[in-house]
Amino acid sequence: METEVKYIVDRNMEELEKDLKTAYKNLIYIGELNLPAIYYDTDDGNLAKQKNALRARKEGGKWIGCYKAVTSQERRFVEEEVELTEEELNQNDWFVKLKHYPQIKKLVGDSEVKAILKIDTRRKVYLLKLDNLQLEIVLDWVNYLDGVAEERRLEVELKKGNIESFNEFLNQFVKKIRGLKETNISKYQRARELLNSSA
Repeated sequence: METEVKYIVDRNMEELEKDLKTAYKNLIYIGELNLPAIYYDTDDGNLAKQKNALRARKEGGKWIGCYKAVTSQERRFVEEEVELTEEELNQNDWFVKLKHYPQIKKLVGDSEVKAILKIDTRRKVYLLKLDNLQLEIVLDWVNYLDGVAEERRLEVELKKGNIESFNEFLNQFVKKIRGLKETNISKYQRARELLNSSA
């Protein structure tokens, strides 16, 4: 189970980054990554419609397959990851080895699941340790559909601590860091919207 909150950023990211470092002196820079991702679904977007995502993403030279689904609990997600070989990736059916594959199959029925679109993300990763919390804060520069659209995002993930303290932190966070709008729309759902609008 993953606990995180996503924000759309409607201001300059470099300025926001400076504000983060000013507001949180103990913010630790972890590094920068380029994360090319391939998303899988049916032609009709059965997974996206039910707020599920199936992706293969290259992280540090390795391909990681991931299934992600929303839960009834606010800001909590089911997430399952598996490492993929190039051969498994090219077969386009790597997801059959996921524990959640029966759930995926139930959602899509007899429809074929295949590679649908690409999203490229440049990501900066920070770690923030507070008295009772450990958080990962990521800044994402997102490129949708080979340059059709770009978006800036910020995500905060709870690594250690309880949900009550996390929510208290977030209430203060949005007061200290301006230009953030919370969203429950995933990158994949946003890309589907763009795909449908350009069709």
